[in-house]
Amino acid sequence: MILKELNLISFGKFEGKILKLEDGLNIIYGENESGKTTIHNFIYGMFYGFLKPYVTKRYYLEEYNKYRPWNRKTYRGILKLIKDGKSYRIERDFDKGHVRVYDDLTGDDITKSIDTGEKVKVHLPGIFFFDFNNIVYDNTISIKQLGNKVDSTLSKEIKD
Repeated sequence: MILKELNLISFGKFEGKILKLEDGLNIIYGENESGKTTIHNFIYGMFYGFLKPYVTKRYYLEEYNKYRPWNRKTYRGILKLIKDGKSYRIERDFDKGHVRVYDDLTGDDITKSIDTGEKVKVHLPGIFFFDFNNIVYDNTISIKQLGNKVDSTLSKEIKD
């Protein structure tokens, strides 16, 4: 999978911030409080929506409110990616709980065909694109600052 573009329409301290990523290794760096962790959590939020795992109702992780935009009404973003040679676009409105996944070449809404959010009635594109939930994502793909300890729930995921 290749992330191509992050469009932080209104997320945390960012408004209208677009990051275009290149093939290969991309390094996001900057001073303290410049938004690196916000960008990191934007990617997570676009795939998994800050929903707590293993719940049947919408319960959100603390990051859901932490990245609510400052002084703006909307709480949205767009992520573009390529997987297996196909271009996709994920659009998420965090406030309304809406997420749509599009074939970015044709513009077709493919959300229902990849739906894996049947338990909480929320689409979770991360499960489709990575083939695992947010616990595995947090412990493999996404290592946060000072987050080099493996979450204890990962062992349950591996067993399952």
